[in-house]
Amino acid sequence: MLIWMCALHCEAKPIIDRYHLKKITQSNIFDCYQNNAIFCVVSGMGAINMAAATAWCAAQFAQNTSPVWINLGIAGHLDLDIGTTILASQVRQVGQNNRIYPITLTRTTMTRMPIESQQAENVEYDDKSIYDLEAFAFVKTASRFSPLEWCHCIKVISDNSSTPPTRDKARISELITRSMPAIDAFAQALLEIHTDHMQRTLTAHQLHRFLDLAHFSQTQRVQLKKSLLALLAYDPSLDTYHQSVSDFKQAHQILGSLERDLHRLSEQL
Repeated sequence: MLIWMCALHCEAKPIIDRYHLKKITQSNIFDCYQNNAIFCVVSGMGAINMAAATAWCAAQFAQNTSPVWINLGIAGHLDLDIGTTILASQVRQVGQNNRIYPITLTRTTMTRMPIESQQAENVEYDDKSIYDLEAFAFVKTASRFSPLEWCHCIKVISDNSSTPPTRDKARISELITRSMPAIDAFAQALLEIHTDHMQRTLTAHQLHRFLDLAHFSQTQRVQLKKSLLALLAYDPSLDTYHQSVSDFKQAHQILGSLERDLHRLSEQL
């Protein structure tokens, strides 16, 4: 299952057109479009709307599954060219220290950069981050329902220091439509990996090799299993990762090391 989350209808239109999505006609809190296992939900602008729409969508369509989630929309940057397509390497809410690092399991032609979510539209750019409104709220919420490797933000640059933010809906749709080949290629590759991942199994022996290293709470056991399933794509035996954590005595140390391995592998793609 692939779920696209957009703040605006004009951001969602290129997705609706490309996948021939049809509006779900029953009374819904949020506008939702579907074609088989592909959904697109329009949340409305802002972090609160995005968080609410993502949680609602999970409750409606993603119970007992771990779908692929992609937040697609426009954003600003100091000097990147208009139309540049960005895949978030990390997301942060401005004013908070907490950062979330989506894990990328496939190569892409899109540029990877940090995204900073603002409380309101901002044109005081710096050269380090992409500015938007919803990315952090989206990833924070979606990652409650799917591991971070299935939660991604893609932003198309619509404004910079020499081009002010646009209110032209047709222009926004056009910018995203131009980027759809690269965006779709990433989504399809991610879905292929996701399908393989869902069919992949972690043997009891593989899991207990790690569980025998330390005491894991039930929550930590779930986190361990998720990390090991993701790492199977890189080393089917898991020997490399077992060796790297074999001297740790605490579960949080093992989990932290495996999480760092996933991020390192993600950055090498």
